[in-house]
Amino acid sequence: MVLADARGLPLAVRTYRARPEKVTLAESTIRSSPLKPERVIVDRAYDSDKRPQALAKRGIRLISPHRRIRTK
Repeated sequence: MVLADARGLPLAVRTYRARPEKVTLAESTIRSSPLKPERVIVDRAYDSDKRPQALAKRGIRLISPHRRIRTK
C-alpha cells in the first residue's frame, strides 16, 4: 500500500502479505506517513459508515465510491 501526495510522490509505503482484510492496512499506512493527509482516495472496499467518521476525527476526508449494496 502506498500513500502519495497530489503529484504522485510517495510519502509512505507498507508491504504486507496478501490477505482479505486489506482495509485494515489503510490505518497503519496513514499513521506511518510523516505528513498528515487532507484526503485519502480509496477503492470500494473501504466504503463503510465507521471509516469516514474515524478519519474525520483526525481531520482526514475519505473519498471512496459507494459499494453497490449500499442503501444509504
